[in-house]
Amino acid sequence: MKICKLSRSIHALCALIHCQSLYLCRFLGSIDSLEHELTTGIYPMSRLLRIDTSAREQGSHSREIADYFQNQWLKYHPDDEVVLRDLVRDPLPHIQEATINGFYTPETELDATLMEATRLSDQLIGELMASDILLISTPMYNFSIPSSLKAWIDQVVRIGRTFAFNPEKGFQGLVRNKQAIIVTASGAVFSNETMSAMNFLEPYLRTLLSFLGITKIDFLAIEGTTMDDATTRRSKELAREKVDLIVQNMTPTKGDTV
Repeated sequence: MKICKLSRSIHALCALIHCQSLYLCRFLGSIDSLEHELTTGIYPMSRLLRIDTSAREQGSHSREIADYFQNQWLKYHPDDEVVLRDLVRDPLPHIQEATINGFYTPETELDATLMEATRLSDQLIGELMASDILLISTPMYNFSIPSSLKAWIDQVVRIGRTFAFNPEKGFQGLVRNKQAIIVTASGAVFSNETMSAMNFLEPYLRTLLSFLGITKIDFLAIEGTTMDDATTRRSKELAREKVDLIVQNMTPTKGDTV
């Protein structure tokens, strides 16, 4: 009996030592990886999820600045991956009753109908969660966002997947460690005091993304696109300058702490 107990103790001790050795190896491996990044300037590949929503595929101001951001980003990160969701070329369906029922049904209880109803939502959420940077280009339609973008939002805002609720802590966003870049285009100038109260696009998207857990958000506003060319041109110049600054701040250089 004593030999058996001693044998079990030895096995347990060996397992503990093995486990600690694995943790130590992983820790040392992380240090080696970090040292390699700092000394070579080579950093892990990121993924950019781009969402385009303008009905104009040609001559779109928001798409133009989104193109500029993407090109500037890839200039510094040529190995990064870009996932494109063009909601005009490939429109998403609005959620249906079965979709909502699927959202609020435990995963273990989903039948074939509900699984099919939430399949697209699963795919879109997977794209969002796998991304590091969210780039949305959107025009302002009637003071708010296009219905195509709202369709995407309704598919990805999902309890238990992108946000949670706790009776004690309230709502908690589950989409963390990401940065959002929002390019907007509007016919009028909404940055002045007279028109700012009619801008429901920016506060809505800021509130929504913060609710999901994305708190690092930059807006690039192209204004006055139906007014004089000088206003639009100046807006684009400022947007490009801001893009350059954002990309530089997001790009680690040799010696930075990641």
